[in-house]
Amino acid sequence: MNRLIKILILLFLISCQQNELDKERIIKIGEKLTQVEFNNADSTKITDVVMVGIGLRKELTELRRNATEFEFKVQKEDLEMPLADKKADAILIINSNYKNIGIRLKYDKSKDKYHILGWSALDNH
Repeated sequence: MNRLIKILILLFLISCQQNELDKERIIKIGEKLTQVEFNNADSTKITDVVMVGIGLRKELTELRRNATEFEFKVQKEDLEMPLADKKADAILIINSNYKNIGIRLKYDKSKDKYHILGWSALDNH
């Protein structure tokens, strides 16, 4: 019985550590998204993301040009309706001194990358 409890505690600690690693990985995605210069043909510059669509690339370019400070947060649930359909695993929130955006992410285990399901401006400054 004592051994079973130890195994359960170990599994719990491993699962908590995995969640924290995912958050760190998503934060790094946000950092990269706010640093990279996208050209018209390249939508796969972020190694942990399958593809960055044209609309988000334009939004990130505008954000980079106008913001001087960035803060990154990860939210476990999807955005509220009507902005989302509850299919995202996490939301990458990019807060800046210009405007804030939320990027909906879905993890693809077979590719070990995230799909961007959509994004939304969260508020206006």
